[in-house]
Amino acid sequence: MIFTRGDVPSVTAMLKTLQNFSQWSGLHANTEKTDVYFGGVSTKIKAQILLVTGFSEGQFPFRYLGLPLNVARNTTTKSFSYAGKVQLLNSVIFGLTNFWGACVILPKSIIKIINKLCKDFFWNSEDGSRRMIFKSWKSIYTSWNEGGFDIRELLSWNKALVAKRLWLIIYKQTGLWFTWTQAYNFPTMVFWDLTSKDRHSESLKSIITVNNEILQRTGSQHAAHQLLSSWTVHGKFNIDMAYNWFRTAQTHLPWAQALKHQFILPSHSLVTSLAVQQQLATVDNLIGRGMIIPNRCILYKQATETHDHLFFSCPFSHAIWTALLHWLDIDGRGHDCTAELLWSMHKSKRRHWKNGWLRSSIAAACYYIWEERNARIFKGRETEIEQIVYFKYQENGTYIATIFDEAHNHPLASPESTIFLKGNRKMTEVQKQFITKVKVLKLGGVKAYRGWKELCGGYDNIGATEVNFKNFVRDIKT
Repeated sequence: MIFTRGDVPSVTAMLKTLQNFSQWSGLHANTEKTDVYFGGVSTKIKAQILLVTGFSEGQFPFRYLGLPLNVARNTTTKSFSYAGKVQLLNSVIFGLTNFWGACVILPKSIIKIINKLCKDFFWNSEDGSRRMIFKSWKSIYTSWNEGGFDIRELLSWNKALVAKRLWLIIYKQTGLWFTWTQAYNFPTMVFWDLTSKDRHSESLKSIITVNNEILQRTGSQHAAHQLLSSWTVHGKFNIDMAYNWFRTAQTHLPWAQALKHQFILPSHSLVTSLAVQQQLATVDNLIGRGMIIPNRCILYKQATETHDHLFFSCPFSHAIWTALLHWLDIDGRGHDCTAELLWSMHKSKRRHWKNGWLRSSIAAACYYIWEERNARIFKGRETEIEQIVYFKYQENGTYIATIFDEAHNHPLASPESTIFLKGNRKMTEVQKQFITKVKVLKLGGVKAYRGWKELCGGYDNIGATEVNFKNFVRDIKT
């Protein structure tokens, strides 16, 4: 695949280069299998380019190396949650830059462009418009315990990747690449004393740059050796430790760790983090930015909407939080979200399933309160408290589960289908005797399972799983 500017002189220069390549290699482009794809080129220029090349015009979309390529703008990003965008940025965007970042230090201009693309994607500002943002992009790059979203800061991550190459030179000193680099660049000196020269490759220049930064910040070669040694865990380079050294660390927030729990959904923890840091687009924040809007809480018309009011001083939100605490059989608490998180961390030191649900309940309450607030403002849709938490308040001060529509009150499996549920698929005594008798044939669990299938006429008639057969064979062997 070759890219060129969409004009005749550029295409002509590209064809001349291909002709020179053909003369040296003997390889020629097959005009029947070669297509030209245009983007933003006028019809007149297209005709001239097709005439010069003799190639056919291809149509989008097409597949290259098994991947579909298209020039259409992706308009589905607005449907992603912020938690989903964080996952995409960490796995896709930084995954693509890891290859080059491990070889050379990317220019700051390139990093600036990548950061702008990531920022526009995250804040949905692809059309160039500016949104009302209450969290700086720099703070998003910090770790979760520092109030960020665990998105890697690209320049520091780039240096950490290059530092791994430096670590390989200092400690491993094996492999063809090291042998050639040492023989050609520093045959009679240690790498710490090597200075960058014009004849060095960009990869080696990047390693020398990181080496110089480490020496400058540590003060001596001995201290630099100790630093690199501290990045070695079980004989391997720990890139996370190197990244944390290169980046500027921030103060850890005492409540942040409470939101890192297996029971908490990523979208819930992210919204709760913004709520605790008072970085959601609440009315008081919007008025502080100069917007002229009503300051009344949409959930409770008799108070001003602030973060402290929404989480959980508002009677609506406090009723939701109280209902969740009652479900957990925990006495009522205060009205502050941060205090609730710190309290949950103290309570969760004791290992119990209820403590995990307590943390997830705080995050879920913040998420659905914020979702209900936005639904009332932007969609005109109201949901009652009992529809959110599925609990109903009684006159005697207790809560009961909300009564569902009777049409939905049915088993998940019909009586005829219950035999196929995993919990009901167990081995019978006849099957156990069968395996015991054919043990002399040295049949394993899989072959015994398949053999019983032939005897009973199909897998649906076995009444047990393949794992049951394998486990029983294992047990009788022991």
